[in-house]
Amino acid sequence: MHPRLLIATAVALAAGTATALGASTYPDPVGDVKAGTGPDLVSISISNTHKAITFRVRFANAPPLGISEKEKWVDMLLVAVDVPPRGLKRGSGDWQGIDFALGVHGWGGKGGLVRPGSEERVWFPVSQAGRTLTFTVARRHLGNPAWFDFVATAARETEDESQAGARPDYAPARGVFHYRLTG
Repeated sequence: MHPRLLIATAVALAAGTATALGASTYPDPVGDVKAGTGPDLVSISISNTHKAITFRVRFANAPPLGISEKEKWVDMLLVAVDVPPRGLKRGSGDWQGIDFALGVHGWGGKGGLVRPGSEERVWFPVSQAGRTLTFTVARRHLGNPAWFDFVATAARETEDESQAGARPDYAPARGVFHYRLTG
């Protein structure tokens, strides 16, 4: 191999250690929330490095999450994560067995990670570009798993839950998504 090419390859490999190691995209049908006026999930893309996991959540409309003090509603995103051993069970809106919840309410530029049953929260920045929200959490905050199952939901939370916009969009509609970390 030519010495310049060898050096360029070594530099590219060294620089690549901080880039994403594994990436997967999980689609959700547009318009699958019946009679809903809240946020509509389109896809969740996940990638990871040795130290972090990045979530890119795409919505049907921009801005992805809104808030109205006058009409008393806020849009939210929740990602329920189940790390090994498997325990996430879904049924009638209940998510039993989740290990972590990653949430964003309205557009405030930050989200929170919480372990159900614990008062401790880990805050993380959330960026918005058009219809996409992006956030990254440290792998260690999820216990450095080799894989995890997850479900995402987006909804318009209102004081009056009977309003049409209060219906959530679940991704997937049934079951769970599975992500295997690399590296």
